[in-house]
Amino acid sequence: MALCINFVSCGDNEGEGGNIDPANTTKRITNFTKETESYSYTCNLGYDSKNKVSDISRKGTENIYTEAYAFTFSNNETVATSEEQYGSYTFIDNIKFSLNGNGFCTSATWTAIEKNDTFYEENSDHYTFTYNSNNQLTKAEINGNTEEYIYKNGVMASSDVAETITYTDIPNIGNLFVALTTNYDDPFEEWRLAGLLGKASKFLPKTAAWDEGTETYDYELDEDGYVKTVKITFRDTKGSERTYSYKYTYENVK
Repeated sequence: MALCINFVSCGDNEGEGGNIDPANTTKRITNFTKETESYSYTCNLGYDSKNKVSDISRKGTENIYTEAYAFTFSNNETVATSEEQYGSYTFIDNIKFSLNGNGFCTSATWTAIEKNDTFYEENSDHYTFTYNSNNQLTKAEINGNTEEYIYKNGVMASSDVAETITYTDIPNIGNLFVALTTNYDDPFEEWRLAGLLGKASKFLPKTAAWDEGTETYDYELDEDGYVKTVKITFRDTKGSERTYSYKYTYENVK
């Protein structure tokens, strides 16, 4: 089960989708690394003069090229684009997001193109998103398939994947989606990085359990209370364990 995290630190005010709120946040993530027993990858984030995410790139041991997305924001729309070359083939992603008044995505169309001199193929996926009054994602619909997330007292209590989620008393000041277990990790991870999918639970999770087993989360914090490392241990119903981790590098909000 992949771990999904929002790497854009957000405050509690409205109108901040894809944006850092300097009144409530002093740091933003510029780099993170995921390490597992079999592979690792690193993600880098860039920001524009308005503190919105301008580009996201990811390179892993399992990839032969770097995945890179450029983001542009205009009124109630955001567009993310990526173009990669592999041999004679060109792969193009174009994702158009419609935003609500708080700057969070309510719908998106992702068009993927693969082409070369003699071949052309184009496919599209369609997404819709619903939020509660706290700007937390409660429903995602992908090409007609729906996944729901249940929040109670400001934290996600369960979802269509995780039956129960328990919490620490550590404030989630980095707005990390640590235990947002989902069947749609790709491309939701990058969209959370850009601050497009709402706000996370107000505390950091302790455990998340579903029919296959339980994940336990252990944190190392910096001097300001931001998460430096999350170590995740998954124990399945037969008692086997595996671990992986995320590490973060921050900079002060400019």
